[in-house]
Amino acid sequence: MGLQGLSSVSGWFRGHPLVLGVALAISGLLILVVGVLGITSTSNDASKLEELRAGGGTAEYGTLVGTVRVVQERAPNIPDRTRYCPRYAYTAADGVERTIIDHDDCVSVERQLEGRSVDLLVDTDDPSIAFVDEKRSAVGRTSDAIFAWAMLTLGTSLIVAAPFMFVRARRRMDTRTDVAPKHL
Repeated sequence: MGLQGLSSVSGWFRGHPLVLGVALAISGLLILVVGVLGITSTSNDASKLEELRAGGGTAEYGTLVGTVRVVQERAPNIPDRTRYCPRYAYTAADGVERTIIDHDDCVSVERQLEGRSVDLLVDTDDPSIAFVDEKRSAVGRTSDAIFAWAMLTLGTSLIVAAPFMFVRARRRMDTRTDVAPKHL
């Protein structure tokens, strides 16, 4: 769809403000839900880490056992970005060895991770839950939080704009009935 197609869609919506209002309301609601889920997710991770730091977890030593290749897709004209995220192994209090992937400390060259080890906070109630306990680890990553808040703001804005489209549609219908010829 080129600019001509986009222009015709835009013109069609201008002529149908009621449809535009409904589209804005539905889109706004869906985007708002994405924002709320994103904020909830990042808040849950951050609160769980704080709970473990406050004494709800045990400190374990994590050793690098490998990397996970993560490909971040971009726009069609920009090459994909390959990152390598460290996978650390730890043995919890129950004696079972588990692994955790640290998505906050990914690097562009795999060999940059060689020889790494980290301190982990492991949940004593559920040893499969663990977090890297270092300052560089940003649970509830900043980019995720920014995206979630942006979606929340955008969704709210669209929902606020929707009633104005309904008012515009009502005014347009009123003017059409005032101007329409009256048959006796």
